[in-house]
Amino acid sequence: MQKNIADQNKEEFRSHVTDFTYEAITTYELKLLSIINQIIEKPFWYQKINNQEIRSKWYKELQDSEQFPVKMIDFALEELLYKANNEFFVKKLPDGACITCGPVEETFISDNLINNELLEDLKKCVSVLENVPDSEKDWHPYSNNLVLDLVHPSLYCIKSGKTLSKDGNTIMLSADGNDVFQWIPSDVFIDADYSAKLLSPINSLHPEIHKNTTEVIMKIFSKFIPMFENMLNVILNGPPGSRIKLPYTLWDEFDESEPEGVEAQEEYYRRMDEYHDNRPLLDPELNDFKPYIIKKPYSLLNKHVQVIVKLANIQLTPEKPKYDGGVWHCEGTQHENIVSTGIYYYDNKNITQSKLSFRVGVFEPWYEQGDNRGMGLGYGLHDEELLIQPVGSIISKEHRSIVFPNTMQHLVEPFELEDKTIPGHRKILAFFLIDPTKKIHSTGDIQPQQLNWTLDMLQEILKNKLPPEIILEIVKRVDGLISLETAKEWRLELMEARKASNEMFYDHDGPVFLRHFSLCEH
Repeated sequence: MQKNIADQNKEEFRSHVTDFTYEAITTYELKLLSIINQIIEKPFWYQKINNQEIRSKWYKELQDSEQFPVKMIDFALEELLYKANNEFFVKKLPDGACITCGPVEETFISDNLINNELLEDLKKCVSVLENVPDSEKDWHPYSNNLVLDLVHPSLYCIKSGKTLSKDGNTIMLSADGNDVFQWIPSDVFIDADYSAKLLSPINSLHPEIHKNTTEVIMKIFSKFIPMFENMLNVILNGPPGSRIKLPYTLWDEFDESEPEGVEAQEEYYRRMDEYHDNRPLLDPELNDFKPYIIKKPYSLLNKHVQVIVKLANIQLTPEKPKYDGGVWHCEGTQHENIVSTGIYYYDNKNITQSKLSFRVGVFEPWYEQGDNRGMGLGYGLHDEELLIQPVGSIISKEHRSIVFPNTMQHLVEPFELEDKTIPGHRKILAFFLIDPTKKIHSTGDIQPQQLNWTLDMLQEILKNKLPPEIILEIVKRVDGLISLETAKEWRLELMEARKASNEMFYDHDGPVFLRHFSLCEH
């Protein structure tokens, strides 16, 4: 999957808000990538592929399926064998965890990144956030009370012209259409041993009441650092180029000689047209396999980073047994500069298989005049349809950690209860990593906006001195504090502003995810 890479001497981490677009990828190469997807989803694939007997078995299974040409299978297995023995693609950590390249190109996964002790600590801390009265549960807007937000960056976000910094100044964000909001990250320092030191609070988590939760989340974030480091290296260096020598579609030519005579020529042209309308697509020639080389290594060690945290549950019941799936989106806007997302699926219970799917906006490929059929068969692109290609999916199994770039749109696929008579759920912890070369407003320079935090503190201090009603009136008059009701109103405004803007990120040819393929008459 080749990407438009600008000046490689410039340290620049691309996301959906920077000047980028992917090269269109042929259906042949997408098919090859599906082989890679299937094998990487196998447990311990990186060990098994080094076993000649197992590799031969996989080869036979792929060949017997009659879906894949032999040379495609050969190439895919050669690439996987290389990756299985390359430390960048399969990294074994000192604690026994293993990070591998993901089933979707430019992603990384681990199925044992978080040990059981840390997992149990997380579940214990999260249970405090979950076990609140029903009236206090924060169901995500428009989710039909299926998605429970425990920590969400859209709540108590920055609103330009309203939110105050710690020095009392009003925060003014740069113009971005109708979006006057920004999610608020935490400031973190990454030590030389990959441990993350929190320098400012996690937004929406009380620094004292939820101190244990914050500490556990930071321990888990520390585990994600090597995955994010790999991800940043891919973003900085760019994905590998096309595996196809000549990406454009190839056909067998009509090989009859043109006869003499009007009737014979009419029949000749009829047969030629019929052939052109039905001729098969030739398999393109594959490039020789080339190892992926990191030309510009990038390390997060001894660096300051900013990260946004999210905790959310999808909770199904016999009355509401199905989650219909999410919408295609990237994370954040230019206000956040998110370059990568990490997700930890820490608790799946009584649900069918769930997947996270990906797609990319692509350049219009070169084509011969009017070759609609060639573009359809060769690239899966059709006249007047969006220049978007699906690039695969990752199974979001329990205990799996995933990291992916914010250049691709992603979507949660539908899933439902396995046993429709009892409840089920899927719980995640997500990290949104800000471009490490940029700094945005964070909890380090923003005054906490939660009115109820200040109210609770003052009521404890002044409980024998002033009536609660007077304390509430005092707190309401403090600049920069907002109620939960106001925070939820801002969240709805943010969601509305970003519903349209999520598709409207531009490169030099226009909106990346809204461009249409147009078979022009050259």
